[in-house]
Amino acid sequence: MDYFVPKLNKDWNFSNSTLILPQPSLASLPQLATDLIVHNLGFTSIGYLGLPDYIPAVSGVDSLEGDPQQSPGLSFPNEVYQNSDKTVTIALPRSPVIQARKRHHAISIQKFVESSGFKDVLLVTTVDAASRGDEGFNEPSPFRHFILPSHTSVSSTPLIDTLAKLFTPYLSSSAPPTTPIPQFPHGGLTRLVLTSFYQSQPSTTIPIATLIIYASEGDNSSLAEFLAEAVSRTVGLAGEGEREWRKPKSWEVGLMGQEMSDEVRGEMFG
Repeated sequence: MDYFVPKLNKDWNFSNSTLILPQPSLASLPQLATDLIVHNLGFTSIGYLGLPDYIPAVSGVDSLEGDPQQSPGLSFPNEVYQNSDKTVTIALPRSPVIQARKRHHAISIQKFVESSGFKDVLLVTTVDAASRGDEGFNEPSPFRHFILPSHTSVSSTPLIDTLAKLFTPYLSSSAPPTTPIPQFPHGGLTRLVLTSFYQSQPSTTIPIATLIIYASEGDNSSLAEFLAEAVSRTVGLAGEGEREWRKPKSWEVGLMGQEMSDEVRGEMFG
């Protein structure tokens, strides 16, 4: 099975690249954050994942506010992007996984990673802020990290070291998980994908980690920028000083924006 379908005349290389897997989860924050990274940090679409697990969808190519013309081409349910020096790859889902194909999808993602030679993998997910314990409420940062336990010795990478340095472990100290893979409330398929990687060991020797952000439903566009900055720092894409994130056009027409806000207020208040 061809897990990755490359576009014609696109130069790409997965070896020695960090793969970012945003997981559709509460408030769609991982997708929004990686969408900002794709559009603001010079990523190019190099293909898509040819998995039959997504609800079929196709759209035009999104572009940034202020761009004079619509970019040519089409977007598919899971576009794959890479930066110019090929150190970071993003598989960005834009369509939900079909309910009956969730397990197949998790196994396919694991096989895609195994067959592609990535250096390491970072899942990005949201967890319901209401699920935090007392320790979580006392922490000033909404970010946590989880590193997949390994049956064998897996060498550390800058990704793993940076996560451990910047962010508090998920479900640490007083509430250790009873299973190797903890629950991620409202985290979508995060646990299923991590379980697939865990059960594939020792064949999977790639370091797998997860960046988690606590959030609630609602307009989280500013929090998406916060998460985009955290992801960028984690994978070595952070620049000097504070970055100004420009929003894609789709955020203002249909996804969010004033028109959508007016509709929501109309449904709430009549």
